[in-house]
Amino acid sequence: MNTYNQSELFTISELMNVFVISDHHFYHENIIRYCNRTFKSLRKMNYTMIGKWNSVVSEYNTVLHLGDFSFGNSRIRKHLNGKIYMVKGNHDKHGIAWYENVGITMIKKPFMIGNFLFSHKPKHDIEENIINICGHSHNKIPLLTESGSNKFYNVSVENLDYTPIRIKDLIGDKI
Repeated sequence: MNTYNQSELFTISELMNVFVISDHHFYHENIIRYCNRTFKSLRKMNYTMIGKWNSVVSEYNTVLHLGDFSFGNSRIRKHLNGKIYMVKGNHDKHGIAWYENVGITMIKKPFMIGNFLFSHKPKHDIEENIINICGHSHNKIPLLTESGSNKFYNVSVENLDYTPIRIKDLIGDKI
């Protein structure tokens, strides 16, 4: 199991240029209905999400995916630009070796860099002044929710028009 701290993964300045997104559910046909996605077919959903990813992510960029990447099909990875780090989501059922064999660096647990907490599910039992960037909630929770001094960014694909976003563009001047 991989666990990372700030010095092992990204510095704060590097982090600002990392793209983030979650909950693609590539090859999961029922997600179209569950989340009211507008796609008419699984093929169209996958094709559109690949295009939106590659429209902003180059082969030299880094993407932090916050879980629920794909329903078992490894072919999707070869179509996506960038280096991918992924926090394991509740639907990511394969072992770490499977993900790493397809070119995804798996991070099994939530982790912190500075006052940023990256997790698949929102973490509400956290200390003050934490920015929790997470997914899992799809379109049931808005992109930004505030609770006391904490901010929660739900970067599920439905909230980002299926397009990864740079962390600096997501949070703006909220550091």
